[in-house]
Amino acid sequence: MLELAAGGNPELSPVERSRARKRLADNGLAGLADKLRSRSERREIYAHPAALDRIGNDVAVVRGGVSTLNAHDFDLNFSDEVEIYIRSSKVADLVDRYALEPDADDERSRRAGLELIERHH
Repeated sequence: MLELAAGGNPELSPVERSRARKRLADNGLAGLADKLRSRSERREIYAHPAALDRIGNDVAVVRGGVSTLNAHDFDLNFSDEVEIYIRSSKVADLVDRYALEPDADDERSRRAGLELIERHH
């Protein structure tokens, strides 16, 4: 839906594309937010900062949230974050392609805790 709203050509059958266009025309993107939110799963994944632009521009993803601010001339900067939407079937490939660390916040917290323990022993 996001790709269609942005003028893209999503991988949909002609019937699915027609339904999506009608829903978008009838409700607008803001009107579909709750329905779209219930169809998604939020994940926070660590990527090396040098890979963020490449990830955001990958053909398998659609930028969202803070990642779209620069394109719309907002005076905010979130250069250390990329918010994207991607089909669940493509996540594993993206993780492999960019050497991403799923659940990185937990892993970094665990690593930091172990380092702290080792320093004090």
